[in-house]
Amino acid sequence: MKKINRIFQASLIGLLLFSCSADDIVTDQIQADVTNGAFARIIEEFGVASNATSTSITFDKDGTANPFTLSSTDEAIGTVESEVFSVGLELTDNQEGALIESIDVFVSFEDRTILDGETEDFSTTESFVKSIPASEFTTTVNGLPFALITLNEAELFPGVDVVTAISNDRAVVRMALNLTDGRTFSVNDTNANVGGLGTFYNSPFQFFVVVDSLVDIVLSDASPASFNEVNVGAGAPNTGYAENVEIIDPLMQFDSVDVFLKLVDNSTLLPTDNDVSFSEILLETVSATDFTVNADGNLARDFAYDLTTVLNGIDLADLKIGDTFVIRYNVNLADGSSLSANNAPFESTIPVLECSAPPLEDITYFTGDYQMEQTDGVDPFFPNYGLAFDSQVITVTNPDGDNGRFFNFSYFPTAFGSPYFMELDLICDFMLFTTDIVPGNGTLGCGDGSITATENPALPSTFDLNDDSVIILNVLDFANDAGCGTGSAPVQVTLTKL
Repeated sequence: MKKINRIFQASLIGLLLFSCSADDIVTDQIQADVTNGAFARIIEEFGVASNATSTSITFDKDGTANPFTLSSTDEAIGTVESEVFSVGLELTDNQEGALIESIDVFVSFEDRTILDGETEDFSTTESFVKSIPASEFTTTVNGLPFALITLNEAELFPGVDVVTAISNDRAVVRMALNLTDGRTFSVNDTNANVGGLGTFYNSPFQFFVVVDSLVDIVLSDASPASFNEVNVGAGAPNTGYAENVEIIDPLMQFDSVDVFLKLVDNSTLLPTDNDVSFSEILLETVSATDFTVNADGNLARDFAYDLTTVLNGIDLADLKIGDTFVIRYNVNLADGSSLSANNAPFESTIPVLECSAPPLEDITYFTGDYQMEQTDGVDPFFPNYGLAFDSQVITVTNPDGDNGRFFNFSYFPTAFGSPYFMELDLICDFMLFTTDIVPGNGTLGCGDGSITATENPALPSTFDLNDDSVIILNVLDFANDAGCGTGSAPVQVTLTKL
């Protein structure tokens, strides 16, 4: 034990000696390197010691009368919040700070959320905010000048109505270090060694304050799901558009959402081509009161539009591969501001493709008796009622002699044995299908109709025209959960020909 103690003490002495030597080296390095200029090393954020691993600070805009809250997530200090922009700088030149006369602070605002067709730009040019003279500097533990740069809301956003500022807009704070000999150093006078974060110098001279409206939008599959494509192929079915919109709004600022539609004609190449593009039209405005609370406690709603609505009077024959319909959501907040952008998650695209129904010369393809097995996944209530599709023999028919297929089956056969049917369309190289209870047999659900299933858009069910011995269906069960509040459940059903 004594031997261990001696080793520890010797190691500690060595560490202390090394630390002293390292400090001397750093001091010598500063004097040797800073011969022609000066730098401002970030050592503090919001009053907490920091190595400033990021120059991006968040401005949290919460929709109240006094919405100003800043937060930094510097790895060294964790999350710190304040109502004042605050950065502490250690100032260095080759005379231990004696040449530094003052620091000037400039601010500009960048409107980074200008939508297509908008002419209003809330950006502002850089303006001078304040100057901190050397007489207001204090001294760091290294004996160097220390300047505390603080900005309140009015100083951080001069000439900007914060109501118009939305997520991803940002203020740019730039600092300029003035020397007594008339020289000035700022962001354009640094290199990667000086301005790079995490380096010893750690002197970027510039910060970004990014607006966060604290409201987010999440798009996901609707129930029932849709492929969200327009198919101009011969005999191809089109399901229109459907998507679930979830609003994450912890401070209850959400008021309504506007839904816009436009068509971008990407296939017009020659002057003689017919450009069928149309600018955004408003499909509808939906109030927050028309949303319901989902399982995560957020407001959510399915938005669905049939093919006629999506086409907006355009003939399918005038569309070509590459054309794109665009749905854009504009989220309106209670303070009168709006959130939107010409990209995800505010936009969803509906591509135009051309994929004809495959010619099935043999109308007996994928018909006859099959053994149906649920081979993967379970329903939300499992194991209470057994497997939804379980194992059973079904008979597939081709009632219209085309690309459609049909069969009856027993849904939850061990618990309810509800008579259901599945209708399928063989399109391109995948299948579209739906299930429902056979009419006249009541309902199977939780008070809102019957549970239904569709194909799983995330995992298309493919087929081989030369082999119908095994058909694998990727099913999105509970696509309509019939009031059960469970949401959908992906399962796999394998059909093996008998």
